[in-house]
Amino acid sequence: MRIASWNVNSLTVRLAHLQDWLARTSPNVVVLQETKLEDARFPDTELATLGYRSVFSGQRTYNGVALLSRGGFVGELGIRKSCVLQLGLLQHHHVGRCPG
Repeated sequence: MRIASWNVNSLTVRLAHLQDWLARTSPNVVVLQETKLEDARFPDTELATLGYRSVFSGQRTYNGVALLSRGGFVGELGIRKSCVLQLGLLQHHHVGRCPG
């Protein structure tokens, strides 16, 4: 399994770079930081065309994180369902863990 993390520092600016990189490298899981996008603007449809499902949480011009997966989020990756249901896992990104 290939897991990657990328501080994109604005997904709006780097979306084309991300799409190219995903197509070339095909990691199983990608964690994005500093997406700087409100949830309504997150490009989940564009990423789905590359085979990635996504959960995300962000604010305009500030912060923002996303988890992309070529598989699912529950079961296949060993992530507990309770974590995914709590704001798409990302409610807990500031502490780096999912309780209970």
